[in-house]
Amino acid sequence: MLKINGSAALVEAVPYLLGHIPEASIVLMGLGPHSHGILRIDLAADPFDWADLATGIVHGLIELSESRGHRPERVGILIYLDPADPDYGHNGARELQGLFEILANASRSHGMTVTEAVAVTHTHWWSYLCSDPDCCPLEGKPVQGPANPGHITEQALAAGMVRPRSRAEMLAELAPFDGETGDLMLKELTAAEWRLPSETRAEVVDRVASRITTYLEAARSGEGPADLGAPGVLDHESAAELLFALRDLSARDTAIGFCRAEELEDAAHLWRVLARSAVGRFAHLAIAPLTLFGFNASLRGDNTLARIVLHQANNLAGEGESQLAGLLIDNLNLGGEGVRGIAARALELRAERE
Repeated sequence: MLKINGSAALVEAVPYLLGHIPEASIVLMGLGPHSHGILRIDLAADPFDWADLATGIVHGLIELSESRGHRPERVGILIYLDPADPDYGHNGARELQGLFEILANASRSHGMTVTEAVAVTHTHWWSYLCSDPDCCPLEGKPVQGPANPGHITEQALAAGMVRPRSRAEMLAELAPFDGETGDLMLKELTAAEWRLPSETRAEVVDRVASRITTYLEAARSGEGPADLGAPGVLDHESAAELLFALRDLSARDTAIGFCRAEELEDAAHLWRVLARSAVGRFAHLAIAPLTLFGFNASLRGDNTLARIVLHQANNLAGEGESQLAGLLIDNLNLGGEGVRGIAARALELRAERE
């Protein structure tokens, strides 16, 4: 457990505790002798959304902490600025003063004292609780971390923690294909949209299960997981058909069942390829494979990656679309038992089908 004392240590510790470097985020962390937990949500630019965000993250932290047996008496608030904001830096921090006050009031209304509160960029942080220019200068104080290590980084590395990556770095591995591959996928997706087969739900489920089985069997044959374009395994046409088929919730739920321990790595490769195949105006088709990838990542023990990818899927999902990604995020925040329960049930249904 990292020994956090003061704002500088808190700023340095959060990326190690989350497993990634936040951007455009609100982070709320319980402070004190017990492990109270830490939560992150996306930063909303619209002030009309701030009250709902504050209520949600405060309630989430309390629920998470109480599930661990201790309700936090003190909290730290961290607002990570959006690098795309033209006022990224001191001015951006001042513009979000109102958000800090809403978060602080929401915390205090539940009996929690706000002892640390900062705005953070990649390089500097500013305190919302200190106005002494000698202590907290206008230009901010430098962020410590892997490139500028302080005592928290030393503790983290000694404990075997890995260097945290940014969310952008992690999501880049799931970015849509570009170049020739992207052009080919756009062509196949456009064609597939016009030739969607008239099938019963059972036929869609069987087709998806057959495609996934073919892919995993090819991976187990010794050749390893195939990349997009592999003839007879995952050509561009097959990828397009799978993406459209996975819009069906029964088909997606069938795909969840491909989560036996020995096939998790190969299945993760398939979900990654399919997510990247949702190019151009078909970006929404990435919702299902991103959800499947996040679910898979959690089962592989990488809950940090799981949360980031599931948030991405949740952001793509419009009103009325599947909210599975959001439910999985909630389950992960409460320890992940629900995710494991979903996997167990999916495996049972797969066994019955086979």
